[in-house]
Amino acid sequence: MLGRRRVGGVVFTLVTVMLCACTGAPDRRGEAARLETAIAGMPGVQSFSASITNDITYGATLRLEADMSAASEEQIAAVVSRIKELERDDFDKYEQTTEFSVGDGVSVQRNADFDPEQIAGDARRLRQLKSTLQTSVGTMSWFRSKSADTMEFRDAENPQQILTAVRGVAADQAVKVTISNRSGATDPLWTVTFPFTADQQTSVLNLLTALPTSVSAVDVDEGHIARLSVGIKAGSDPERDITTVINSIGPTTRHPLYLQWGGYSPDPTRGFQGSVDIAACAYGAKTLGDEDPEKYYTADAIALQKKLRTQYDTCRR
Repeated sequence: MLGRRRVGGVVFTLVTVMLCACTGAPDRRGEAARLETAIAGMPGVQSFSASITNDITYGATLRLEADMSAASEEQIAAVVSRIKELERDDFDKYEQTTEFSVGDGVSVQRNADFDPEQIAGDARRLRQLKSTLQTSVGTMSWFRSKSADTMEFRDAENPQQILTAVRGVAADQAVKVTISNRSGATDPLWTVTFPFTADQQTSVLNLLTALPTSVSAVDVDEGHIARLSVGIKAGSDPERDITTVINSIGPTTRHPLYLQWGGYSPDPTRGFQGSVDIAACAYGAKTLGDEDPEKYYTADAIALQKKLRTQYDTCRR
């Protein structure tokens, strides 16, 4: 029995080693612990944690969280610089995410790309934004990486005021802003790529207000509506309303429009919805609804989508 226990223990140890080794990253638990201890004691840091995983289930990850809600810009920049200094290249094989809480519900987020002055500057701009807003926002964050620059507002009210306020702090920066409203609110989900001028904002809002449909989501790029999700009102003519939406927005090959719609269906087992990529052909990967639409949508919905795609998209048939 002793021999079996020893063999079993050896097998278990080997499996554990194999699971850790599958990530290809060295064990950095000691370095993470030292990093946590060093940063937690710095001025302006209310709390700091360095959480690490290195296994086949979760991969090799490093998650840094710093509460610096009352810290000055100088203290924030000093902490960022110290993190860079201590990390060196120890975590190059780890997927890193970092969050600096710089106020109540306000955070600056990064992966492993640290610029102390930029992070401190973003903290200042977000704090300024929060102090000037006269509307409610649950959380706001600013994430930057080599391939993305995104400001996100969650549980928000009055997205138009938020967009105006962002213009005051983002200036001409190419940043994507997403605004989701509070549960039960009627404002659509906004995704806007800045720069976005006041005139462009007014033009887009006037367009949406005049539509014969409700709007659940809008995506604006280069001042033009690029994606739109609408709801067909009960008793309306879907084709007429969708055509009105398309003509009102006026998509072009330079500024196409991906339009999605939904409406009332008398069939409880099948929905009335569809989509068309006007002046383009970028439908992406096929879904089950594309493969077997008759299982999911009414015959009227299928016929309308086919007709509108034939009329408006640029796909070869």
